[in-house]
Amino acid sequence: MLKNKLKKKYHDIYSKLCVFIKESDITSLMLLAVFVGIIGGVAAVVFHHLISIIKNIFFGVGAGVDFVPVIRSLPIYHRILSPVIGGLIVGPLIYFFVPEAKGHGVPEVMEAAALHHGKIRARVAPFKAFISAITIGSGGSAGREGPIVQIGAGFGSALGQYFKLDGDSIEILLASGAAAGISGTFNAPLAGVIFSLEVIMKNIKLKNFSPVVIASVTGNAVANLFFGPRQAIFTIPTHNFVSNWEFLFYIGLGLFAALVALAYENSLYGMEHLFEKFKFPPYLKPALGGLLIALLALRIPEIHSTGYPIMDQALNGMLPLYLTLTFMIAKILATDFTLGSGASGGIFAPSLFIGAMAGSTYGSIINNFFPNITAGPGSYAIIGMGAVFSGAAHAPLTSIVILFEMTRDYKIFLPMMLACIISSIATGKVQKKNIYTTKLLNRGIDLSVIDEANLIKNIKVKEVMSENPLTLYNTNTVADAKKLFQGTFVSYVPVLKQQSGDYIGMMSYRNLMNYIEKNKDNEELNDMQIENLVFPTSTKICTEDSIIKALEIISNTKTKTLPVFSKENMKLVGVISRSDILDAYHEKITQGDKENLFTLSDKETLKVENLLNFAIDSVSKTAEAKNITIDREIEDNLPEIIVNSNKILWVLNSLLSNSIKYTINGGVIKIKVFTKDEKVLIYIKDEGRGIPEDVQLEIFNKYSSMITRDNIHGEDLPLSSSKEIISLHNGDLWVDKSDKTGTTFVLSLDAHFDENE
Repeated sequence: MLKNKLKKKYHDIYSKLCVFIKESDITSLMLLAVFVGIIGGVAAVVFHHLISIIKNIFFGVGAGVDFVPVIRSLPIYHRILSPVIGGLIVGPLIYFFVPEAKGHGVPEVMEAAALHHGKIRARVAPFKAFISAITIGSGGSAGREGPIVQIGAGFGSALGQYFKLDGDSIEILLASGAAAGISGTFNAPLAGVIFSLEVIMKNIKLKNFSPVVIASVTGNAVANLFFGPRQAIFTIPTHNFVSNWEFLFYIGLGLFAALVALAYENSLYGMEHLFEKFKFPPYLKPALGGLLIALLALRIPEIHSTGYPIMDQALNGMLPLYLTLTFMIAKILATDFTLGSGASGGIFAPSLFIGAMAGSTYGSIINNFFPNITAGPGSYAIIGMGAVFSGAAHAPLTSIVILFEMTRDYKIFLPMMLACIISSIATGKVQKKNIYTTKLLNRGIDLSVIDEANLIKNIKVKEVMSENPLTLYNTNTVADAKKLFQGTFVSYVPVLKQQSGDYIGMMSYRNLMNYIEKNKDNEELNDMQIENLVFPTSTKICTEDSIIKALEIISNTKTKTLPVFSKENMKLVGVISRSDILDAYHEKITQGDKENLFTLSDKETLKVENLLNFAIDSVSKTAEAKNITIDREIEDNLPEIIVNSNKILWVLNSLLSNSIKYTINGGVIKIKVFTKDEKVLIYIKDEGRGIPEDVQLEIFNKYSSMITRDNIHGEDLPLSSSKEIISLHNGDLWVDKSDKTGTTFVLSLDAHFDENE
């Protein structure tokens, strides 16, 4: 009895708490972010000590503090068996219990944020901590960043799910947990924030920013309560510029780091593919990877674990060239063996190790050739750490900030920014994927596409549909339908029952015109009722449905317009088209750009004359083949326009190509450009017998799909796509006149007046 009362009391409190948290919105997220920060900070401390304990278990007392000297003193069989035993433990745990713990963890968090509304299974966090600690503690070449991100994110996600928050709020708590973990582990609160927003959520918005900052600061404070006052992770001499010529060498370092990052990333996933193809029980493959690491480490024990002490030596310029080059190559192989075989751990620490050795190698060579104008190899090793990670992760901002917080040397900022940006751009030019997204792409998950879909996932049909649509009744005649279509320039019209108003189906203008053509000799054609021309709609969309569902139906049924019904009585209340969805998507992008702290635009300011000349040049050979002359009359001092040049050029090419097609041989196409009411108007008039009505209709068909140049087939270019492109530029496109002397298209775009002129 008492148990039931307590249970009921708990459920009452829990229900009220859930309601309070949902209703208080940002305030509740702030409070939850504090709690997530506390958990993340404690997790960072526990994970740190867990790794030290496991090192002591596998390699003896003292290994948790002074790793490499202890390993060197051990017999060969011990050094070989430890990584193998570690692999034998983690392999079955991953394979049978938590497959998400395989690898470095960050891609799984990115996938959860993008695909699963931030939801991660509750068991992942504790298992990830234990499995990764065994991997690193038994001698595997991996870091703490990936595991602690997944651990912190897992706790944040679990908290959001516990309080039944919406997907967006869970995603924010997931990112907050990741930030707290990074902050507590590396004593880098700002880097934790930037990493979560730049890498995991892939955007920096004010709504996301505040809870993530609070969690990161809290996580750092909690970790420092246990660790005590912490100095910089790496003890380095003060960085100094010897001369301004060094900026050129740092650009070179950025390019060299990009090459190393590409080798690191592609070798890692190449090794993973190799292990996947290898016919061997998957739960035993980490043990095989451990054996390969052990054999390599017999000669180079520095490749075990994170390798921070050896990195300190490189940062202080204490390692010769041959050793830094050897360590760099060996660390790449060791990390490939560890993570490629299916064990668990992060890629950040190996990236820093590889970057430090790459930078030191580069610096030694440069300093040998230019000793009077360059610093020693230690300075280049510092910058190399950030540059390699920036190139591998395509995350320059995170690299710059975290290296500053790990070294506490503000003088590295300028060369670090330069090298990191160069490395990130260079690797991005070579391949779109990075070390995190490659794992997802191998599973068929493209986050760039998913991010676009997520922009509109919460928009309902009722928010974007066209209300009070034009309709026909089943008793209307062919003549009635033709008159409606030709007078309104729509492609599809819903048809209702005359008496009840119930929906019957859709009527297509194209089907109507085909029917008229086939029955043109029938004297009673115009008086025939349209009921037999209506096609039923198999799938219905309601006002409360997501526009994602509407888009899927439009794509699957190859239709362009769907009827929308009221959820209460299933009466027709509107229509929705692909164009409506594109408009909603564009509006969402624009809204997102306003929220973003950092934005980029694909539009540019252009002269109309230059754009027009380019379009004319692109169709000149087609015009010459028909001996067609293109005359142009352009107003003096014409204002510029702000447009996406590729898309507007495509529209102009489509218009000109159709004009050429319907212009007689030896005819003239006249182009006139002028301003009116702050608009730039482009008139294109062909010389022919007039473009057919059905082609004109396609121009105004606002329900067609966007089509790229690669998808164009047949003789008629899809001018219907032009209408949509122009509408997204706040412009318009129409036919001014069409008769036996030709057809005149008018393209209208906003004029851009420079306020300084």
